[in-house]
Amino acid sequence: NTVHTGTDAALITVENGSSSCNALRIDNRGTGNTFNFDGQFSMTADGRGLSQFTAAFWARVNMEGTFSITGSHNVSSVTDRGVGKGTANFANNLSNANYCVVGSAFSGGGENDQREFQHSNERTWSTSAWDWCTMDELETANDITGANMIGFGG
Repeated sequence: NTVHTGTDAALITVENGSSSCNALRIDNRGTGNTFNFDGQFSMTADGRGLSQFTAAFWARVNMEGTFSITGSHNVSSVTDRGVGKGTANFANNLSNANYCVVGSAFSGGGENDQREFQHSNERTWSTSAWDWCTMDELETANDITGANMIGFGG
């Protein structure tokens, strides 16, 4: 194993010396502070973990009345696009639009209140936002108590 330190003591790289190197890099210089392992995982100065196996974003949104975020990661705001339609705007853009989103929806009443939650097909996948729509059991668009989403990849 080899340890390299840059001219600035805040840069440290550890390598195992092979051609398919497993390297750990810590860069604490300037505003771009990062922790990186073998190019597969990075931790940014603002606490975001960047990889294909960490959540790129997640949010829980109340769609009744004025949309409100009740919890989130990498979602800066939500936009009401009409009855049953919303947009989650990312605080930090994703690197590409090839990501997967899983979601759920619930509304007020009892356990038999069936709801659907899906990507809005009239909108294209974006690196800066994700669009969704919610419907009741009759496939009628409606605003709901909770729209939950989590996205991986991108």
